[in-house]
Amino acid sequence: MERLDFDIEQYFRNKEALGRREVERKALRIDQAALEAKLESLGSRIVFDGSVLSEYYSGPPSDLFKDFREEEVIAAISRERNDYWARLRMIQEGDRVLYFAETRYRLVGDDAETQFEEPGGLVEPEKFEAIKRDYKTLGLRLKDRELKKRKIIVLPGENSGEYYKGLEYAIDTIVAPVSTIPTYLEIEAISMEVFSIGMQKIGFSLNDLTNISARRLIEQALASTSTTNS
Repeated sequence: MERLDFDIEQYFRNKEALGRREVERKALRIDQAALEAKLESLGSRIVFDGSVLSEYYSGPPSDLFKDFREEEVIAAISRERNDYWARLRMIQEGDRVLYFAETRYRLVGDDAETQFEEPGGLVEPEKFEAIKRDYKTLGLRLKDRELKKRKIIVLPGENSGEYYKGLEYAIDTIVAPVSTIPTYLEIEAISMEVFSIGMQKIGFSLNDLTNISARRLIEQALASTSTTNS
């Protein structure tokens, strides 16, 4: 599959500009070669093919989100939640590294099972390191660390656009803390309508998909390994 001639940082900035709401689900145990062949037949292009390192911190929202933009803090702490967390994420392809500081919460409503808000986003390297130093100074707990390989694929754009905005296919392989989880597909979209378009384009239905998180997949894999070794 060919590469999209588009700057990866600008891709993520365009994605942020579309809004914080997202719908995502996963297809587990995929036939990766067949899936990529299908996407290629649709004229899709690869926009990113590298590694993603995510660290999840927990603690009081006043500490976790103090370096986030004000309106995002208000959105994050206004939700009724028992467990607040922030994700510091680095994505790397070759020598190119981008940094993100984010959180996430499930929306309340008819689509609560599939729709989320994700305050935060791209940050400069200096700010990323400053947040990590603050978390260490404040004694915030590093809950989880996750490393995966990720390939992001996008459909061709409409009306001569570079790509179809608001929809992406991510093919993920978790490397650590476990490496026993089969490669899976994650479809992410800005709305249920766009999500349905993306799902149908590759011949999937909701019955083929799950809204399980990567962290939950890891928890299940670790529990299975522990049971096997006991």
